Amino acid sequence: MPTKREEIKTTLNLLKIISQFRFNDFNNIHKTIDEKTNKRHLKPFGIEQTAKLSNISSATIRRLEKKGSLPPPNRNEMDRRVYSLKDINLIRDIVGTRYTRPAGSLPLRVSIVNPKSGTAKTTTAVHLSQFLALKGLKVLLVDLGTQATASKMFGISQNPYIPSYDGLSSVLMEYDFEQAIRRAKHTIKQTHWSGLDLTQLQSNITSLDMDLNLKHNHDSFNLLRELLTSLEVNYDVVIIDSPSDLGILSINAIAAADYIILPIPSDLQNIASLNSTFKILSKLSDYINIVDISVLITHHKPSLQCNNTSSLIKAAYGINVLTHYFDYSIELEKSCQKQQSLYEFFGFAHSKRELTTQQMALDDLNNEIFHHMLDIWDTQQSLST
Repeated sequence: MPTKREEIKTTLNLLKIISQFRFNDFNNIHKTIDEKTNKRHLKPFGIEQTAKLSNISSATIRRLEKKGSLPPPNRNEMDRRVYSLKDINLIRDIVGTRYTRPAGSLPLRVSIVNPKSGTAKTTTAVHLSQFLALKGLKVLLVDLGTQATASKMFGISQNPYIPSYDGLSSVLMEYDFEQAIRRAKHTIKQTHWSGLDLTQLQSNITSLDMDLNLKHNHDSFNLLRELLTSLEVNYDVVIIDSPSDLGILSINAIAAADYIILPIPSDLQNIASLNSTFKILSKLSDYINIVDISVLITHHKPSLQCNNTSSLIKAAYGINVLTHYFDYSIELEKSCQKQQSLYEFFGFAHSKRELTTQQMALDDLNNEIFHHMLDIWDTQQSLST
């Protein structure tokens, strides 16, 4: 009759065999999902929209194509000209209308921070990244969320059944900084948005906070900032989507930032999380070099309660509060359910007007944020001359 120790050993061996089968099955399933989701494409732009984004007339585009200065355009099933974002950036480069950050300025790091979940951090990070890419800027989106929600919005998912070594979390654990830089470059993935790349954590990060503290001791606050110094050289902007906690990763997102955006839903229950975030910023004053902070009111609805809460937030935080809100809408909810942004979501025919209104409001908000970024670049430029 087997002993208790032998029974345990037999059970563990059996579990190992079962887990191996699960590993293979789920790995194959995940590969199939990746093959489908990673085939996302951005809807092409018509010539009028392309001309508007390129800041020239449609007649100028036709003339450049006729002269051979531009390659022949693609055409849709109705034989109309269509252009990708990559095509638009080429047009901008040729006619000299592509926006570039000022000479002497550095890549700008923008962290979206709030320790509470459900505050629209990822929604803000994704839409801001895409807005900047539409302007022709080169953007790196850093997805520090444990659920990789921002990555999923681009059709890039995680495999939870494989201990991945191509994610940022394993790079942050690297002792050798030069090796960490080499490995970090391989974590960057291109998205279906031209000029917008993404890097994410791997899924197996349960003990990452503890491991980082044990391995790097007090230097663990600045790991991301040091890593980005080498990664950001090919980009104009780095957008950091921070996790919903106050662990080491969130502190790294804060310490790495030049500009912090604090999203806060317009209800009284969320004001406490905003206050705690400002307290953390105060405690981290020796570790951070933040140039600007903005409070962004999210999930705003045209109701008396939301308006009163928004007025309270404005009274408390003054000029730090952005004048434009990230409004709640049915279109936003539907687009998130489909893991798309409002810039990609086309909804149903009867909601086209509402969708256009929401996209215009989103442009107004992102333009306000962009002007804060321009001010920081102007300051950097003046200091470098």
